[in-house]
Amino acid sequence: MTQTPQGWPDNRPPTGWSPTPLGSGGVPTGPDPRQPLGAPRPESTTIGDYAPPRSKAPWFIGLAVAVVAVLIAVGATLPPDFFGAPSASPSPSQSASPALPGQPFGSSDERLQGRWEVRNHRWTASGVEVELWLAVDSGSLDFSFVAFSNTDQDAEVIYPSPGADGPAFDLNPVNAGEERTGWLFFPIQHADLTLILSEGWGQSQLSALVIPA
Repeated sequence: MTQTPQGWPDNRPPTGWSPTPLGSGGVPTGPDPRQPLGAPRPESTTIGDYAPPRSKAPWFIGLAVAVVAVLIAVGATLPPDFFGAPSASPSPSQSASPALPGQPFGSSDERLQGRWEVRNHRWTASGVEVELWLAVDSGSLDFSFVAFSNTDQDAEVIYPSPGADGPAFDLNPVNAGEERTGWLFFPIQHADLTLILSEGWGQSQLSALVIPA
């Protein structure tokens, strides 16, 4: 074995070393000198890689709008009675109560209510014959009649007397539920007149009716 002279560096290979085998063409095999040394560089990233996933809501909204538009267009082309005319619900029958005859009258304290009317009248040379009808609905009526001419502002008040036609009107009190019909005579000139119904002997005026000439 050759010994290295003293002072010279020992360039001998370490124990167990062997040369790199040669490849085809006599080129040693090993790492490709054209490739960079070290670990492979990671792929480049962009800011878009960190964006949240895109929502599909606009796509669904657009689809719904398109469907509604198609339905409206189809509905506009259908005849009005395509789905059938709506059936009208029967309205409850309303039985109108018949109107009671006569002109209503009543006391101010509402204890007395009734109706009355002129059924007929006939003028004579000395006055007018009047057929009256009176009904009391509530309370008891003690009454009287007076009349005056509508053409004379200073006309005197005229009181009735039994008529020539019958039956004569009974001037006694009328109770609730009772009716009365009869004739009275008023000695007055031939002109429009007002007939007044009063409670008692003119104590409280209840109602008035006009008798034409």
